[in-house]
Amino acid sequence: MSRRFHHTPTRRFQINTFNQIILSAPGNVTLTSNNYGSISLTTGINANATTVTLNSGKYAVNQNSVFGTNALIINNGVTIYSLANARTLSVASQTWNGDWTYGSQAGNWLDTGTGAITLNASSIKLTNNSTFTPVVSGNITGTSNLTLSAASSGGITINGAVNNTGTITNSGSGSGSVNIGVVGGVGSNVTGITQNITPAI
Repeated sequence: MSRRFHHTPTRRFQINTFNQIILSAPGNVTLTSNNYGSISLTTGINANATTVTLNSGKYAVNQNSVFGTNALIINNGVTIYSLANARTLSVASQTWNGDWTYGSQAGNWLDTGTGAITLNASSIKLTNNSTFTPVVSGNITGTSNLTLSAASSGGITINGAVNNTGTITNSGSGSGSVNIGVVGGVGSNVTGITQNITPAI
């Protein structure tokens, strides 16, 4: 089912599932998942969405373009799943405003895409609770301490350049490996790297 909305500055949705949101003009979309399940994103938000914001909750991704092709904001307490197949997000940029988690429901990995990532909190933790390894391909900047936590047998791979003004910490309870700056390296703004577990960064 498709739903059509006339333009307003921001649209807010608190629903369990949807197939598609079609905007008649550029605007912002805010999604909030309730405590009883996840929002299943099976088709997505079209390119007219200027910014898509994810509030705390679970979001099941079934297409690369479910969050549109512009800006994605991830707020604290978000969990993103990939469904059916591996997915690479098509957003142009991301802002991480807090801790978020990747957790695969169907044994598929997620690539956050090549859009630039801005860290926008004093400290941010990315946790992987799955047996597969999510990939972060965008370059990372911002004024935040970044913690990478492999909490299961799946690791975390950061392909983009990591140049946050702050520290990087490898901390988790799982056996997965954390790899950072695989392609872009670690920049001079990073003030320190802390290794709390093995396998090492």
